[in-house]
Parts: sequence; C-alpha cells; structure tokens
Amino acid sequence: MQKVFVGTYSIINGGYGDDTPKTLDAQLAEIKRLGYDGVEFLANDLENHSPEEIRELLDKYGLEAYSSHMTVDAMEGLFEKGKAIGLKYFFSARENIITAEDARHVAKQLNELAKKAAPYGIKVGYHNHAMEFWMDGRKTLEEILIEACDPDVVFQLDCGWATAAGTHAPSFIRRYSGRFPAVHVKENNKVLGPDQPTPMPDMKPGPDGEMSEEAKAALAEMMRTASIKMATQGKLGADNSNVDYVEIKKALLEQNIGEPLFVVEREFTYAGTRAQCLEEDCAWLKENL
Repeated sequence: MQKVFVGTYSIINGGYGDDTPKTLDAQLAEIKRLGYDGVEFLANDLENHSPEEIRELLDKYGLEAYSSHMTVDAMEGLFEKGKAIGLKYFFSARENIITAEDARHVAKQLNELAKKAAPYGIKVGYHNHAMEFWMDGRKTLEEILIEACDPDVVFQLDCGWATAAGTHAPSFIRRYSGRFPAVHVKENNKVLGPDQPTPMPDMKPGPDGEMSEEAKAALAEMMRTASIKMATQGKLGADNSNVDYVEIKKALLEQNIGEPLFVVEREFTYAGTRAQCLEEDCAWLKENL
C-alpha cells in the first residue's frame, strides 16, 4: 500500500477555521487521526522547534517525515536541523519565476545550495505552482528551470497545479525522468491554460509600517486569480477529474530512484469540513495506489 503524507500547511492554511490545531503537537495528532503515514513540514516548524522536540513528536504519533517547504533564503540555515530530524528534501515552494531569466537565476541559487546541502544528506529542490508552466519562448519556465539545474537538484511536481496549467503530469515526469522523488497531490477538474502569471507584489512595509496602496491592490489581484485556480480543486478520483494518479505513480516508479513521496496538499475544501476532505484524500490514495 502506498504511504501517504500531508503537509502541516494543509492543516493551518485556513481550512479548519476556528478548529485549526494551534500547536505542532496538535497538528501531528490530527494528521495521525486522519490516517496519514507522515508529514511534510514548513520552515516555521523547523525554526520554532528543536530537532529533539520534532523527533519526539514524530515518534509519539508514529509518523515519518522526509521533506520540508521553505524559501531559498531559509534553506542554508536549516540544513543542520534537517539532518538531525532525518529529512531528505528541502523544497523551495515559490520564488516568483515569471521569466526565463528568473528561472535561470533560481537554478543558480539551487545549484549552489545543493552543494552545501550534500554533506547533510539533504537534496535541494523546487516545487511548482501553475505559473512555472507559462511559456517563455518555446519552453515553459519549469522546463527552463529543470534544464538549468545540476542533476543533484530535485523537483516536487505539484500535479494539480501543473494540470491546471495544461500540462500532462505523467508525460512531464517521464520527460525529466529521475528528477522527481516527490509529488504534491491535489485534484483538478479544469484546465486553465498556461496564462501569464501575476508577479508577487513587494509586501515589505514602508516607513509608516504599511504596504503601499499599489502593493495592496496587486496582492488583492493575485489572491483573486489564485482563488479561481484553487476552485478547480475537487475530490480525488471525481468523475470530472483530469489527473490520473495511477499513471503518475507508474511514471514515478519508472524512474528507479526509490519509493516516491506522495504528499497531499489541500488548498480548497470541496464539501463538508477540511478534515473530512483530507481524510477522504488519504483513504482514496491508499485504496487506489
């Protein structure tokens, strides 16, 4: 049976509302209750807890952990903690790649970090959203990024976002076979196409401690666009699904790089409560993969 993981992000990103578990202990207890085998951490989880605390909690709930999401800037300072916890992958979750030049710049950063991470037994990688599948010239930004990265840099394909952008996830994995030790699982029921992404606004406060009105407007537009894309995410295995996770698993196994890491990420609650959705996600994957 396929082991299934879930990120702490899916527990704390607003879907639980007032019932959101407030501590890492409570979040891991909920993850275990939902039926998951393991957890993917955020940088804050590592920053706010010692490796000993995290290992104790993992052991307490019988959970595994191999990956974490963070920015490129946060990675180097967390390699030692990651090693102590037993993590294998640090994935950058978004670096605002909107041009080929951006992609090559991020690739250079990842290449440098990969060399620094190697002594800790950690591989550095990148996690896509829909924006990386915008075309710049004859290639998508994701293709440009992968091809500019050294072989030691790995990738976590978010299959829901890739599909929303018009990419066939199994084919993409096979095209760059050997680069995908992990995927993010989310459903998708509509292809939106590789539209030009909205750049992340500069959210740094000004001298008065507030964001500029221009930045606030840009942030509002970005969230409006994102909410439309998130609304395409439904129930795993739904009749209107356009993501084939059985074929995705086949493509991952064909790489011969070990057991693939399946991590559920839920950004949209399709019915009932967030907890019900996450529980059904886990059950569907274990039954069908």
